[in-house]
Order: sequence, then structure tokens, then C-alpha cells
Amino acid sequence: MKTTLDYGVHRPRVQLALSGDRVREFAEILTDWEIGYSTIDHKLLFAGADTRPIVGGSPLFVDIDETLAERGLNTIRDTFAALAARTRIIAVLDAPLLDGIAPLLDVPGIEFLVWPEQREGLMAALQPIELSDRVAERIRREGQVDLDSLRGEVERIAKALSTLVQNSENDRESGGGSGRSPAESAHLLRRIIRRRRARADFFPPDLFADPAWDILLDLSAARHEGTPVSISSLCIAAAVPTTTGLRWIKALTEAGALERQPDPLDGRRHFVTITDRTASQMELYLDAIS
Repeated sequence: MKTTLDYGVHRPRVQLALSGDRVREFAEILTDWEIGYSTIDHKLLFAGADTRPIVGGSPLFVDIDETLAERGLNTIRDTFAALAARTRIIAVLDAPLLDGIAPLLDVPGIEFLVWPEQREGLMAALQPIELSDRVAERIRREGQVDLDSLRGEVERIAKALSTLVQNSENDRESGGGSGRSPAESAHLLRRIIRRRRARADFFPPDLFADPAWDILLDLSAARHEGTPVSISSLCIAAAVPTTTGLRWIKALTEAGALERQPDPLDGRRHFVTITDRTASQMELYLDAIS
């Protein structure tokens, strides 16, 4: 596999396995931010080629393009898992391809970046790469990016979810004995969601950003309504930038709160749902507030 090193670096800080114009776009950004990088042939990664040129410890940005999406990501899940075992993987995709990535949600270590994304999203994906003080100050000044806040984003997600599902002794039967019908539970959940959305009419939306709760509310209501939920619609329900929504969906999946289900009409497509355990806990919550 041909690998091209830029800046004459011996150990690139970032690796790019991107296709088309995207590799040039990322290269321009990394050059501007004074981050050394190498490029790896995108096609060869998914053709059973040797991956020895991949440098462990340097984040690898990998394109999920239409060709891969059409093949179905189930077929290349093992490739992503093998790559993620070697180094940190950030899968880059366009928003229209969101609904096909569910097979990768439970791949340990993989992250997602929906492109084009705001500068904050790319900086979050690049963490914990350290920038020179001069470049960091310029990014702060030009893009108004809080680098210290971005640096701890993934760690905060993991910590927040660490006790979400602790042990099976806390499992309860779904329904909590409330006597509510599914329609009544769905109506209550949708009312909670509407009230949360109403806050944006009076306060800045990011003041109350709580994507995990928004995701659980939406999926709980959809479960009672018998409505399948795609990843793209769930990112909208999270009320945060798409890349951030994906981080939360993946973190909730790894915590055992969410799971994916195949679309019976299209094997390449998956939906996201809450687990039975999460549904039970949500019903107990509704019991407490109703």
C-alpha cells in the first residue's frame, strides 16, 4: 500500500484514508493548523490489502462513501473493527449516508464525523492532538472554539453513562405496573418533548443541551407508537450538531441503553431502538412523574 508522508514527518500525527476532493480539503486544514499527516489509499483499505503502513496512535480518518454504503456496512464491519484495534478511527461521512452506519455503532473505538462539519466538530475529532500555542490561539480567536471544552467531550460522555446500566438485579418488567396503555405513555412522552422544545423560544438552545435525554425520550415514544427510528431522525431529536448526536448515540449503544435492529425491507439499513431494560426504567420514571 502506498503511503505518502507530508512535511517529511516520520510519525504522522494524523492519517487520511479519504477519497476525492475530501483528502485535499482535510490536507489544507491540517496544513493550516500545522498538523503533520500522511495519506493512505482509501480503496485498498477495503480490498483486503495489507494495512501495515497504518501508524498506531495516530488518528485515522476513513471515508464512508456511497460505494461502501451501497455494499452495506455489515460487509466491511470487520475491517473497521480491525482498524479500530490498531489506532483511533474517525469515520467521515455525508449526512445522506447516516441511516446506513448502524452496523458500526457497536464497533469499539470508532468515532464519526459528519462532513462538512463546523470547525468545532473537526477539532473534537482531532483531540487529544496538541496544537502549538500560536495555532491554538488563532483558532480560538478566529473560530471562537473552546479547545479545553472539546478536549474532554468524549470523557464526559463516558463518565455520564458509566452508571446508566449497572447490573441485571435492577431489571424490571417493562410497564412498571402503571396501567397506562402504550398510547397514553406515548402521549405523555411527546408532551414532555414539546415542553423541552418550547424552552428554545425563550432561552438559547445550548443552555440546556441534554442530548442523551432527548434521545431516550424520542425512542421511548417511538417504541410505544410502533414507529421505527432512523439514525438521521434520532440525530435531529438530539437537538445538537449531527456529529455530537452520533457520539451520544454510539455511547448510549455501548452502555447498553440502545440497540440496532435491521430493516426487514432493506438489509443494508438499520433502525435504532431502546433496550427492554431502558424501556423499563423509562416507564418507572413516567410512573414517578405522572
